[in-house]
Amino acid sequence: MLAALLLILAGCSVPGSTASPESVTIHLSEYRLDPHALTLGEGTYNVAAVNSGTISHALELTGNGIDVHTKDFAYPPGHSEGFQVTLRPGTYQFFCPIDGHRGLGMQATLVVH
Repeated sequence: MLAALLLILAGCSVPGSTASPESVTIHLSEYRLDPHALTLGEGTYNVAAVNSGTISHALELTGNGIDVHTKDFAYPPGHSEGFQVTLRPGTYQFFCPIDGHRGLGMQATLVVH
């Protein structure tokens, strides 16, 4: 009976398959990021940055050896950009790198377990 169960379970997996990256959406507006704090598990993510504000913004992610940003350095209201990133356990910072926006509150903390 145990052997039959093991054969059934072995047939459920597809060799070489990998899970699709999860998606995370960050909304940018004057002068905040939403969510302001985020906790995720280790893995690969598609990060979408949505400019919900009234002026141009961008999104950068740094920490734990990573420094990635959206393709367009600044994009207009209503526009979205994104990137894919593989995260290891640690603490990261999302922020808008444009003209002092980070200092005005456009930053968020990401903790990966």
